[in-house]
Amino acid sequence: MSDSDESKITIREVGEIDDDDRSFIFSLSERLARVAGLAWYTGDELIEFQNRYIASFLAKKPEDRLLLIAEDTGGTRRGFAGAEERPDEVTGEPTAHLSLLAVTQEAEGEGAARALVGAFEASAAEQGYRLANLAVFANNERGRAFYERLGYFNDTMTMTKPLASGNG
Repeated sequence: MSDSDESKITIREVGEIDDDDRSFIFSLSERLARVAGLAWYTGDELIEFQNRYIASFLAKKPEDRLLLIAEDTGGTRRGFAGAEERPDEVTGEPTAHLSLLAVTQEAEGEGAARALVGAFEASAAEQGYRLANLAVFANNERGRAFYERLGYFNDTMTMTKPLASGNG
C-alpha cells in the first residue's frame, strides 16, 4: 500500500447512529463471521453471534463507546471500528479495547483498517489509557498478522474443545 492509498481514507467518529451507518455496519456481519474458521459452529451461528455482538455494541451510549467509520474521498463507507473500555485481566486497570473492526472486500489493502486502528489508538492515548487490546479469532491468520504488524502481542487465549453431545 502506498502513502497515497492511505491518504484517500478519512475517519469520522459517530455519536448517534443513523440508519445508513447502522445498515453499513450490519452489512459486514457475515464478513466478520466468515473469518472465524470455527468448525464447531455453523455459518449461521457465527453470523447470529456477530449480529448480536454488533447490536449490543451499538446499543451503548455514545459516551460509553467509540465508533469510527472509514470513508473514501467520495464518501463511500469502506469500514468501521468499535471500541470501549474494558478492565485489564491482570491488573484490572481500564484499557482501550478494540471490539470490532471490519472493512469491505473492496477496501482490503487500501489502508482503511490501518487508518481505523490508528484513529482508535490516537483516541485511546489522548484519553490516557496505558494499554490497548483486542480479541481476534485464533484461526483468522490474516487478521492476527495484521495486528502483529501494528505492534500487538498475544496476551491471553481462550481455548475451546467440542464435547460429545448429550448429558452422558
